[in-house]
Amino acid sequence: MFNLPHRRFRLHFQTIEPVSLRGYKGSPFRGLFGHALKKVVCPFKQPNCITCLLRHQCYYLKLFETPSLEGDTGQLPVNGTDHFPHPFILVPPLDKRELLPAGETFTLELVLLEVVITALPYLILAFEKMGQLGIGHGRNNFELLYVEVSQGTDWFTVFEATEGTLQLPDPAPFSLTPYPPVVTQVQLSICTPLRIKQGGQYLRELPFPNLIRRLLRRLDDLSRLYNNSKLPVIAKTLLDQAETIVITDNQLRWTDVRRFSSRQQQPLNLGGIEGTITYAGELTPFAPWLVWGELLHVGQATSFGFGKYKLTFS
Repeated sequence: MFNLPHRRFRLHFQTIEPVSLRGYKGSPFRGLFGHALKKVVCPFKQPNCITCLLRHQCYYLKLFETPSLEGDTGQLPVNGTDHFPHPFILVPPLDKRELLPAGETFTLELVLLEVVITALPYLILAFEKMGQLGIGHGRNNFELLYVEVSQGTDWFTVFEATEGTLQLPDPAPFSLTPYPPVVTQVQLSICTPLRIKQGGQYLRELPFPNLIRRLLRRLDDLSRLYNNSKLPVIAKTLLDQAETIVITDNQLRWTDVRRFSSRQQQPLNLGGIEGTITYAGELTPFAPWLVWGELLHVGQATSFGFGKYKLTFS
């Protein structure tokens, strides 16, 4: 059966001064994370990383510039693009608050594939650096308080800023979130914008074959790139079966998200679909893959926290 070793973390912060964050919070946090990590790990501060002497040892490149690392191998993602999925997902606070007063706490979630788990001390330094750099138009400061790791259904503190030491336990045996032995209906509650492109256009509806095809492609890319394995052959047979699944309720809507790209020095539109959609049919063989997608997200811009959904089986 498919397996992709990973760890889940919760990062707890506190504002030092009022922080203003409008719209989708994943964009500024993910951008600041990359900026801070490069400051922490890069000794050269040069704009072009592709020719850097340390490019195959650099954690910034491993997390944020994966195509430049794999370009020497000739390997391509199965979706036919030159873009590889990043080995992490950063999920921002999903509440609608636009102003966090001084002294307010908030949490980011981080899914980190095991292949880059050695980067964790540098990532913690980067999260501390993020608070020093500040966020929002006023570059307002915040601080990292502590970090937790998931061990099954429990969470354990592995880093406290007041102590400055990291103690990461060995990973607990992994098991998927339980789901019913027979599934005939499932509701997806899409929490963050989901972007799936087909024929040059982004889908504003979500037929089940499009969802499962994109999900399997993502899992295959992640597994081949970071786990040196491919999806089981049985996964390929699901695409035909997906055509039999019907939509019984559709409450999806398109949400526009704008962000400023410091790399491209221009504003970008990153819209996607949110809301709920319910599928019915013989869904049992799809259940484990949907659960993996609940953990690892689906679609584009997952490192921003996009494509996050929650499942309700019946």
